[in-house]
Amino acid sequence: LEDIYGTFTPNVVLVANDFKQFNHDKIKELSIKAFEKNKFTKEDLQSGRNAIACEVVQKYVSDYLNYQIELIGENVEIIPIAQEVKLKHGISVDAVEDSVVYLTGIADSIEKIDGVVNVIDYKTGSVDDKEVMVLDIQELFYNLEITSKKSGGPSSKAKALQLMCYALAFMKDDNLLAYNKDLKLLSSKIASLRKKDPYFDLKIGIDVDSNVIDLDTLNIFEKELSEFLNTHIYNKDLAFTQTEDVKNCEYCPYDMICNRN
Repeated sequence: LEDIYGTFTPNVVLVANDFKQFNHDKIKELSIKAFEKNKFTKEDLQSGRNAIACEVVQKYVSDYLNYQIELIGENVEIIPIAQEVKLKHGISVDAVEDSVVYLTGIADSIEKIDGVVNVIDYKTGSVDDKEVMVLDIQELFYNLEITSKKSGGPSSKAKALQLMCYALAFMKDDNLLAYNKDLKLLSSKIASLRKKDPYFDLKIGIDVDSNVIDLDTLNIFEKELSEFLNTHIYNKDLAFTQTEDVKNCEYCPYDMICNRN
């Protein structure tokens, strides 16, 4: 998708033919090139799991482009702004003098959809609406606190937290002034490539326009995040304990340190 969107002129409204030009053969060609960038050879993609994976990627891309065509047919205005945008924003931590925790990430796509700037993260895994919906900012940290008390395991709102961090980092990254200067609101969403209807917007509250995040909301989130880091991560009185559920260890990158397994 990065290669496809890279052919579009930034800040120009897309039309259906921009996507229709990428037929099956063109998508296949781009998919193979993408695999080759990751050290696969054409022979590797001829059979077995690699061939299946390549076919799946092609279907994901084709379905996503068709969805964009449908949106344009419904008079939705799509304007590409940038691809693979690096995000970085520092959060001050009072518990340690002169300490800053940096939020970093890469936004797969920045687009303006019907006049609203969207920070988009592509995912091939499963996504559910409940994972990106919260009643208020505090719910993000409540779920993190519950997770920490259980000594491990993913927060049920991890995807919502990621989208919120991406929104904050994009809005406040001084290196992105070309994109965020004078920006007062945005939307942050996941594009689940395995879904026919791929967009999962971060929603805060129950209002119709709750998928639009304004600067005041991001300022509140930043303050709450700083306080959470102070009271949990940098709290010397809060012990680190092993998870009671060994299933949480299966994909943990720190299992070599704790020697649980």
